[in-house]
Amino acid sequence: MMRQDDSRRMDCAKAIPLGEAPLAPIDPVLEGMTKGAIMPFMTILAGVMLAVEPVAVPACTLPPLSVDVDLESFVASGRDASPERIAAIRMGTMANLGRAFYLLCTDGKVTQATLAGRALTIRNGEGAADPRFYVAEGAPKRLVLQFAFGDGPPPSTAQASHALLCLAHPHEGACAVDDA
Repeated sequence: MMRQDDSRRMDCAKAIPLGEAPLAPIDPVLEGMTKGAIMPFMTILAGVMLAVEPVAVPACTLPPLSVDVDLESFVASGRDASPERIAAIRMGTMANLGRAFYLLCTDGKVTQATLAGRALTIRNGEGAADPRFYVAEGAPKRLVLQFAFGDGPPPSTAQASHALLCLAHPHEGACAVDDA
């Protein structure tokens, strides 16, 4: 039994032969674009795109660093040097270092130049209760971050902040005492 509104439904299973398909008239605007009007439109669009300023990397983000962990410094001190532990140290250290960098940078105490173009080695140093940066011997572009990781957490954001301040300003405040 066919309902009244069923007669108006389109049967999608039936194909319309190609020669019988109705052709829609071309919109006059589209027709004009296909006959040369598209070039001025594209020129305007390109001009607008060029007028937009490029997106800059925020100035107070940690610059890209090549980071490695000195496994031997953990093994030699009898500490856990499993891949999981080393990955956790690397990730935790870099997260806290990134937060410290951001806070100090927004206060104007460090800039991207402090770490830009450098490589970083994270080293376990059993006697280093506070983290400290120093330049690797014979490799002026490589910084070493030494800290007594032991079996505990990586340096806190506050500890990383102090290390960064001393890297940027080695002869000021508490850093000058560290030099003695």
